[in-house]
Amino acid sequence: MEEKGIDAPTPSFITLDDTKIYYEVVGKGQPIVFLYDSQLLDYRIWDGPFQHFAQSYQVLRFDPRGCGKSQASATAFSRSKDLFLLLQQLHMLPVTIIDLSARPALDFIHAYPDSVASLVLISPEVGMYKSFVEAMAKLPALLNDVVPIVKELKKGDIKRGCELCLEKMVITPSTVSPEVYQWMFDMVHAHIHLLMDPQEKGIKNPEKLTKQKQWLKDIRIPTLLLEGEFPTPTIQKTASIFEQEIPQLQKRIVPNSHVMLHLENPQGFANVVLTFLAEALL
Repeated sequence: MEEKGIDAPTPSFITLDDTKIYYEVVGKGQPIVFLYDSQLLDYRIWDGPFQHFAQSYQVLRFDPRGCGKSQASATAFSRSKDLFLLLQQLHMLPVTIIDLSARPALDFIHAYPDSVASLVLISPEVGMYKSFVEAMAKLPALLNDVVPIVKELKKGDIKRGCELCLEKMVITPSTVSPEVYQWMFDMVHAHIHLLMDPQEKGIKNPEKLTKQKQWLKDIRIPTLLLEGEFPTPTIQKTASIFEQEIPQLQKRIVPNSHVMLHLENPQGFANVVLTFLAEALL
């Protein structure tokens, strides 16, 4: 649904290393980019905030390589470099990042620290380890999280696989409206095959497994951390570390929400973020 007075975005592509990247940009004002970090999602995950925020800002959303409408890459690539080149092409630097997790934003601000004006991290879940050995020791537990989903997919029960994926996001008929639940189900259903055949071949950086916590102290821009009223334990742990390490971080709680705050409480989410931006981007 389009907001009053806002033109519909024009679907566009940028070609990077012979790979087409899908994006949409609309609005006028200081630039904002919306990010996500799951091949089960696509640019539509930001439908509501994208149009709402375009009333006051220039907003960009896009599908990284191998996600949504963007092509997969046959060779290794840097998602942060892709984003930088896209923002540079659109003359949207420096930019405010609104990230549905934290990983893409942290990687980008570490690689391009002068390119970010402010930062909004939503329900961040980032593993931070003291050593590579500790990180590898945690790997089996992380893989176990997806085992039930993969089992259902191998049996051919795509519906149950999608339901389990949504449960991990705490998207259930009790947390969102029936319309939003069906919309999310359809999105996940469109991409769930990627769990069995991942398309992403991004450059993997083992350094960040053990040094990402150190990177947090270097973030010296206005930062908003949003946590739901009912967060998962991993989100709580990550948020606690971020509060300790990021100098200019503010934390706010969005009532009546768990993980996908902008879907569970759209107005509460928008109010908190727009208030923060009005102060941070003076």
